[in-house]
Amino acid sequence: MSQLNADGMLESPRIQTRRFLSIEHGDLDAARAIVVHQTDSSSAQSTFNAYLAGGNGAHFLIDKDGTLYQTASLLKRCYHVGRLIKSRCLELTPTTCG
Repeated sequence: MSQLNADGMLESPRIQTRRFLSIEHGDLDAARAIVVHQTDSSSAQSTFNAYLAGGNGAHFLIDKDGTLYQTASLLKRCYHVGRLIKSRCLELTPTTCG
């Protein structure tokens, strides 16, 4: 069973913490969507190197060997596909999506 600590990180033996503050962009009031996408990186480490540069990122990364990393606090926003690309919810129902 996982527990969420005060920093928004899951405490679980199945999740390795590799937090990158550079991909966190302000407080996250509520989750409104789950974004799943595939990187074109050759390894988890190359993705981590990109995260160090800041900008886009993800809360979780699953490595090719199945290792699950949490890379950002669940209390913070991440720009998964870029700040200027809106979610489908925001495109279809901007007044109720929030």
